[in-house]
Amino acid sequence: MVGFGGAETLPNKVQPFISALSVSFAVGGVQKSRCTFGVRRSIWELITRTLELSPGVLDTTVLVVLFREGENIYERAIAKHMASRPFGFQWKNCPNNCRGQFNIKPKTKTNGRVSLQCTLCRWKSRKISYWAGNDHFHQMNGNMPAIFWYEFPPQPSLQNMFF
Repeated sequence: MVGFGGAETLPNKVQPFISALSVSFAVGGVQKSRCTFGVRRSIWELITRTLELSPGVLDTTVLVVLFREGENIYERAIAKHMASRPFGFQWKNCPNNCRGQFNIKPKTKTNGRVSLQCTLCRWKSRKISYWAGNDHFHQMNGNMPAIFWYEFPPQPSLQNMFF
C-alpha cells in the first residue's frame, strides 16, 4: 500500500511516481514472482529503485508505504531532506512545550549539520549531521543521499531527537 502525506500532495506531482511504481511491479516482479530474467525482487527494492528514477515526488510530499516481506509487515515513511524539512520530517515542538509546525525553524549549515530553533522561546537545539543516518532516520542508499526513511507512525522519541 502506498500513500502520500502533506498539504501539497497534488495528482500531477504523484502520478509519474505511481505510474513508474506500477511498471516496476509489473516488469520487475514482486517477492516470489519472477521477472523475465529470473531475478526475485522485494517490494522494498522495487520502491527504492522506482524512487531513484522518480525522486521528484518527494519534493512536495512524504511517501508512506506499508508492505510485507516474508512474515514481517513494515510501515515506513520516505522523505527528502530539505533546508525547510531536515530529514524530510516536519518538526513541531521544543523542550519548553512550544507547539505548532510554524514555531520550529530549521537552521541548515553548509558543513552538513542541522539544528532547530523555536521562534517563541528562542530555544536552540544541538546540531545533528544530515550526511548520514541516525537512530531514527536511515538513508535510502548511496544514489540518493538526501532521501531518508523512518518508521511510520513516528515514535515520540523521534520528535525529541534534537533535545
